[in-house]
Amino acid sequence: MMATEFPKFRDLPMELRVKIWSFCVPGPRVYEMDYPLSDFHSTFPDGEARPRELWSSKSGLWPVISRVCREARDVALNRHRHRYMYVTGEEGQTDEHGVPYPPWTAWNANLPVRFRKGFDIVHLHWHGDYDHHDWLGPPPNPLPSLQWLASQAAAASVSAELLHRFDPDGDKNYSLASVIGSKDAKYFDPHVLYYVVLAIVEIHISAEEAAHAGVFGTLGEEPIRLVDPRDTATVARFRDAWRCGRASVEEPDVAEFFSRVTDAADDYCARVEQWRQELEKKWMWHKCNELRVPEDTHAKIWSDLDQPRELRFDWSRRQLDKGHPWVQKQLAVMPRFEPVLMFRHCTGRCGLAGYANP
Repeated sequence: MMATEFPKFRDLPMELRVKIWSFCVPGPRVYEMDYPLSDFHSTFPDGEARPRELWSSKSGLWPVISRVCREARDVALNRHRHRYMYVTGEEGQTDEHGVPYPPWTAWNANLPVRFRKGFDIVHLHWHGDYDHHDWLGPPPNPLPSLQWLASQAAAASVSAELLHRFDPDGDKNYSLASVIGSKDAKYFDPHVLYYVVLAIVEIHISAEEAAHAGVFGTLGEEPIRLVDPRDTATVARFRDAWRCGRASVEEPDVAEFFSRVTDAADDYCARVEQWRQELEKKWMWHKCNELRVPEDTHAKIWSDLDQPRELRFDWSRRQLDKGHPWVQKQLAVMPRFEPVLMFRHCTGRCGLAGYANP
């Protein structure tokens, strides 16, 4: 008998077989609402200025084990019916309260795909710069669609450029461009977990290499992974997987990225924490404007409004009075924003000059 064969599998107790099949069911997968555009994100490798592939279409496929046998399909799709309800995001669908899905049709929108209700994650690449073009009219706001889909998913994810751009070098950027306005803060539900992608990293390795590395799921069915940037051990696993497919000389910016995150982890994590604090201040600024806080209260919340206007949006220097009752109330209902790195598995040579996708 070959090492890859196990004819006695059916003789195992059903409970044990079900447990084995369950190990093959993909973990949380990321469904992209729109195509990522490399010009508008911190994307590694920094390749041609063109849209990236939409890899989450793989995440919308039925799990591989659903095609093995009836028992495996039952485990994959039916045994945990409340957990594996598939949602497509099409018109006519409603949530448990009867609220209909607000469709978003734009030039870079993703066609509806299946995601598992209460288990998978929906991600929005879009931010303000997507609208800066002359050849198309302004697209509809995607945030209502994100809000609805996030209520059906386990969590939501957005690009850092939408909320507060992440700069690992800590350079000051006072611009408010490419971020949501105060009127859009209402679309972020305080009961939803929001991952905020600080950087997108493409890992160009074969399916076999990915399976061996085990970084994109047991059977390679999780082509997009979100990782805490402070989880250096997991980031190092993705670095090792990347090294299997490319020499450092081919993607120097990816090599520099991994060096920064793993070899200078303390500095990188400190910058991530600074970013988190700046985002908190920016969010409070949006809430002040959204809720039209009176000027006298506004002045008490921010103790440095008398500084030059060009410095008011240097969030690293802004002073927010966290002891103020209004601030404490808003922080208590502030959505939970967690910084992550997005790793994407591609078997092609996307983003490299001179190479085309297969």
